Amino acid sequence: MLKKFIITLVLFLFSACSFASAPVNISLYKGVNPNYNFPELKVKITAITDKAEIKEVIVNRGNCRVDKKYAITGRSMLPKTLHYGESITLFVLSSCSVLQIDVITDQGNWTMHYQ
Repeated sequence: MLKKFIITLVLFLFSACSFASAPVNISLYKGVNPNYNFPELKVKITAITDKAEIKEVIVNRGNCRVDKKYAITGRSMLPKTLHYGESITLFVLSSCSVLQIDVITDQGNWTMHYQ
């Protein structure tokens, strides 16, 4: 009996160690564009670890377009390395209902679901 308990305990500890927490916080904001006075959606990604590289942001499995370029320079925002507390904000360009946001980082892929 003791042997089964020890084996169960060891398996539990190993499985608990494999659960990693997300290195980023993923937020969705609805607002109004002050320049054009129309509704807009923003995806804000904030690093909650010392360092996280954001490689890609995918909305609704690629069915919603996301603006990933700086307005002034036209350069791509991604990939972007964020340090603890730093954020990046991307705009959803298409008029779709956001149900899922996938963020691909150097520390794994993370998904946020909305209803």
